[in-house]
Amino acid sequence: MAPEPISTFTAEQAPTIARLGTVLALLAPLLLLLGVLRLVLGVIVIWKSSWGGLLILPEGALLAFAGLALLAAAADAKYLHDVKGREKEHLTHTLESIRVAFKALLILGCYVAFIAFINLWV
Repeated sequence: MAPEPISTFTAEQAPTIARLGTVLALLAPLLLLLGVLRLVLGVIVIWKSSWGGLLILPEGALLAFAGLALLAAAADAKYLHDVKGREKEHLTHTLESIRVAFKALLILGCYVAFIAFINLWV
């Protein structure tokens, strides 16, 4: 009979990992929903009034992408908490997904700041 793998996390770290998975599982669908709503708003603005709605579409796409990346991070955090003996791989995947999501949000922030700066001069 093979020995059961042991966790490399301490008893104090396990609840933190579980809370991380819970927070990511709540935040990811919200960002995804907000991204889809921004995409729909952009299409409606293009259809109803002007081509100015094209500026809204990248916002929706970046928000939805960040939501998908955080959804992947939430799944990895769940596996990190539940599956013992594979902590290194799941922790690496969780942190990489969070990094990608924050990079998308940083690009979104730069895009929104650029659009706001341009609107000051127009």
